[in-house]
Amino acid sequence: MTTQQSLGPDLPHPLPFRGKTPTVRERPDGRWEIRVTVKRNEKPRSWIAPTRAAVIERWNKWLYAPTEPLPASPATSLPSALVPKRPKSVNELVDLWLERQKTKADRTFETSRDQWNNHLRKIFGELRMEQLTKPIVTAYLHGLEESNMMTTSLARRKSALSGPFSYALQFDWLDKNPTRGVKIPAPEAGLRALATREEEPEPMWIPDLDQINAFLKANLGDELYGIWFTGFTVGARPGELIAMATDCLKIGPDGVVDQVSIHRQGYRRRVAGRPWRFTKPKWKSSRVLDAPAETINILIDQVAISRALNDEHPEWPAEWRNLLWRNEKGMPIDPSDLTTLFHTRCRRAGWDEVEAYTMRHACLSAMLDSDDPIVPLARVAAFAGHKDGGATLAKTYAHILKRKESRRAEGRVFEGRIGPDCGQVRGQLPGEAV
Repeated sequence: MTTQQSLGPDLPHPLPFRGKTPTVRERPDGRWEIRVTVKRNEKPRSWIAPTRAAVIERWNKWLYAPTEPLPASPATSLPSALVPKRPKSVNELVDLWLERQKTKADRTFETSRDQWNNHLRKIFGELRMEQLTKPIVTAYLHGLEESNMMTTSLARRKSALSGPFSYALQFDWLDKNPTRGVKIPAPEAGLRALATREEEPEPMWIPDLDQINAFLKANLGDELYGIWFTGFTVGARPGELIAMATDCLKIGPDGVVDQVSIHRQGYRRRVAGRPWRFTKPKWKSSRVLDAPAETINILIDQVAISRALNDEHPEWPAEWRNLLWRNEKGMPIDPSDLTTLFHTRCRRAGWDEVEAYTMRHACLSAMLDSDDPIVPLARVAAFAGHKDGGATLAKTYAHILKRKESRRAEGRVFEGRIGPDCGQVRGQLPGEAV
């Protein structure tokens, strides 16, 4: 024991206390902090020192010979100029947190701001900090669940709630994050998020190739025929379709267009007054695709149509002149309007009204379900812009993969190619009926 006491302060790592190893981190002001919770349900306390080695040494010295009292909380240890004034209400806390969020990506900041301004402030904004408890947050989130809110929206709401509360923990304004431990439902693969909590969820409807041909035939000559044809054959998301421009066509070594690039996505929220913005596609899934020849020809024709419209309407905004599809004012098509436009074309083809995203589902499903040629799952995933090698597709389209697996017969590879019977089964065993 004496040897350990002499070596303890010089150890390079903090020793555990009551079975728990303290956390060491570098603070924004450049100093180092070591945090430990001495008792359950107690505020975490910390030591602060100029260097990592110094803070670990201080901790180990206290652990072997705790002659000094527990240190003050991080907030009171900071210089007064660096410590924000403790907010009295949740509204004040959110204002402080949003100021910090401005350093994040634009879309991240806007999502957080909109969630609080449009939904959460009217529920939690007037609460005092001491009134902010886990039962209140739990009741709110469970109420949204009972109203059958889409699971993705519910998760986004919880994430927005958690942000300022985690920020408050850094200054000991809260004992714990009230959203921690609150369970929300997770969506099942292949089903709409809204249907995951229904008693008998219905699987999504995906048209086959005959139904897609009927749709395209019914809408032949439509001014947006190119966007529908491209959606069904390239599998782009609706936001990616409306962002396609003249630079999406890639010219090969022989001077002929042979590929299509999906490298940006149009985005605008439904609240009026928000400017248009084009960003990288979801998960940065920019990709170059070997599209069908018919699709490339249609896109080449659409480039000519777009340039003719530019000449006909010089008053249209110059920043959108390279887009392939625009509305009657020369502006990008709103993603929310695209679904309405797609509904009209569905009725024309005799379909029920389905989401525009159905075009992407139909394209990927046809690839996965194909027997001739067989397209590997990883290739379909890359075509779709997924970075997980097919894990997402395997969950979303599990019913297609199971159906395809059940009809595989590897031995038929040799039928008609080897042997005298040319793949014909004789049909009966000697003396027995098959």
